[in-house]
Amino acid sequence: MNAVTRAQAAATAACAFLLLLAAGCGRAAPGPAHVRGTWTWVATGHTVVCATCQYRPISLGLGVVGGPNATFHLGRAAAFRVAVSDIGPGPIDTDQPLALPVEIASTAGGQSVWAGVLPAVPDHWSGDGSLSFAWNERDRDGRPVPAGSYLMELGLPLTIHYSIGGTAGQETLSGAGSALSGEVFAVPFRLVR
Repeated sequence: MNAVTRAQAAATAACAFLLLLAAGCGRAAPGPAHVRGTWTWVATGHTVVCATCQYRPISLGLGVVGGPNATFHLGRAAAFRVAVSDIGPGPIDTDQPLALPVEIASTAGGQSVWAGVLPAVPDHWSGDGSLSFAWNERDRDGRPVPAGSYLMELGLPLTIHYSIGGTAGQETLSGAGSALSGEVFAVPFRLVR
């Protein structure tokens, strides 16, 4: 290869690289979005509501406003709700902020389109807490997603370190057995035109 051919090859490679960068290739994926919202709490009086609460004092669930398989119109925010409950002898102190990760995936290919982190549950809490939030139907890069079927999921596995009355414990939520406990960690929904 002569000097002119090498220079042309280098220029072609440089142009291809610049085109890839302009198209977004080689760019690091953005981190999870920080979801806005405020937790609201209802006191429950520390009544033990399940037989296995000494082993599982925390209940966590995810819902879609409008129920499972709800349909939202593109251009309007899809609305969700997360609930956390003290189902043991409470109140609960967490060793670190409990910031719950959530993700939305297209059911057409299982591809994650968006990820977020919910506002942290307070370090000291008791009763039933809920947080409502909306997703603007945009992907990680801020582009509108197409109509289709999607799944909103809590980022699992999730280990929660806590103490109740000074006794330390931990609970790992993995999604296994959620049908038995009534907890919901993933909910389907649709976006239509």
